[in-house]
Amino acid sequence: MSIYQSYKMVKRLPGAGSGPPGVVAQYFDHGPCVSFLAPASPSRGALALRGRLRHHDPGAGQSGHPARVLPIAFSLVHQVLIEDATVVFAGGPLPQFDEQWAQRMGLAINDHGKERPVEEMVRQRIGDYGAFREFQGLVFRATETFVDAIDPTSFSDIIVPYPYVASVANTFSARVAGEAGISRSDAVECWIYQHALRHMGEIEHARALVGLAGMTS
Repeated sequence: MSIYQSYKMVKRLPGAGSGPPGVVAQYFDHGPCVSFLAPASPSRGALALRGRLRHHDPGAGQSGHPARVLPIAFSLVHQVLIEDATVVFAGGPLPQFDEQWAQRMGLAINDHGKERPVEEMVRQRIGDYGAFREFQGLVFRATETFVDAIDPTSFSDIIVPYPYVASVANTFSARVAGEAGISRSDAVECWIYQHALRHMGEIEHARALVGLAGMTS
């Protein structure tokens, strides 16, 4: 199974299943650990990252920071807004999120939170979960349509050349791509597939902490 087929399977999973997404707490361990889930047939990026992690301290910069707590609502909103905002840079559709959608979903914080402190994002809530699922579906379908239509010969195209600007240099995709530059394949794998899996794992962990069943068997 290719990473792109696997990606489409991930996108068919429910958001948070049953339970209020703005209430269940989620624990984040800021200790020196890295979780890397590679596809069955490792891509160039997956193989490159394994080598880089051998020479990179995943705990660098962590000087005794205490654990933080974020709501499941943060993971749900962050994942879909990041996907909506970044797929365009890989050649996909324009973002669909706007102020009107923020109001319809009843977001406590109108932002994906990537550049905001945990102390602020702990207040993220989804006021209308039905509206959120509607928006989530729009974004996922737009991404799937884009991925299905990609010319396979263009996956190696470099869409973010090296050297990277500061906002990109320390990202997961930059570590995968290294000095070769971020390709379209790297972007789809890191910005969409791997990013969604990491946050799905957070939600699974949060649900387990309060005795809820997992989203998958």
